[in-house]
Amino acid sequence: MTVGIVNPAARGGWLGRRWAHLQPAIEAHLGPVDWRHTTAERGARALAEALAPTAPDRVFVVGGDGTVSQVVDGLIAGGAPPQTAVGILPGGTGGDFRRTLGLPADPIGAAARLVGAVPRPLDVIEAAFGGQRRACVNLASTGINAHVDRRVNASKKRLGGRLSFFWATVRAELAYTPITLDLQIDDGPTTRHTVASVLVCNGQYAGGGMHFAPGARLDDGHLEVLLLAPRGLPAGVTLLRALYAGTQDALPGVQRWRGRQVRLTPVEGEALLDIDGEVPGAAPVVFTVAPGRLRALWPVG
Repeated sequence: MTVGIVNPAARGGWLGRRWAHLQPAIEAHLGPVDWRHTTAERGARALAEALAPTAPDRVFVVGGDGTVSQVVDGLIAGGAPPQTAVGILPGGTGGDFRRTLGLPADPIGAAARLVGAVPRPLDVIEAAFGGQRRACVNLASTGINAHVDRRVNASKKRLGGRLSFFWATVRAELAYTPITLDLQIDDGPTTRHTVASVLVCNGQYAGGGMHFAPGARLDDGHLEVLLLAPRGLPAGVTLLRALYAGTQDALPGVQRWRGRQVRLTPVEGEALLDIDGEVPGAAPVVFTVAPGRLRALWPVG
């Protein structure tokens, strides 16, 4: 069974306005799809959770990174089997998860690339915080990223992905107060840090093309952990440029590790969480990788 979940509100409503044109063009590549449309905030999660017990073969997601994350979270909450394959047809603002998969930015182009796509194991990040459990697929963090996403999500996103995130990051940098937290990776020692952000990466990109984790892989059973120390302007702008180029490790105040579980416990300051572009709560939090929990459709060639 092939099902599609569409978020018409993605990219400030662009997807909904264009859907009558997009649907037949997508189906010309993928064949008939049983489309389900969201009608409420976080509606993609509810649709995916209800769908999960039917064990669909393929679930196409048309929307942004937040919609993809909701679908993955809903499929896992509903008990979808690991054989369920998720296909990404980008239609949101940032479009970062599709970069790791090597897909183009438009949903029709992505559909063309997914003809004959091969399902491959997809690791998932499971986050436990505040009595909640949430699954995500690309990147989770605590620190300034949550403040950036709040600004982007509150905007009309008319500047597009990269500029929306760039200006939101500059504005958040000016207002942000660094936090102090304890960090533990796997069974290693607990270390204390004052940070701008700690990012836990399954995918490589976030923030409209920032290349946070060039070495991250979606199917290796590990997470990349990136720590960014506080810095003001203009050093923050220098870091932003390095992040877009993926060269941030050459800068002072940047540390990186790999692991299967990451525990973050705030000591001073509010450590808001950013989970695939949404801000659902705050640390303390434990991030754990679930190797091969689902499948992803990767383009051929």
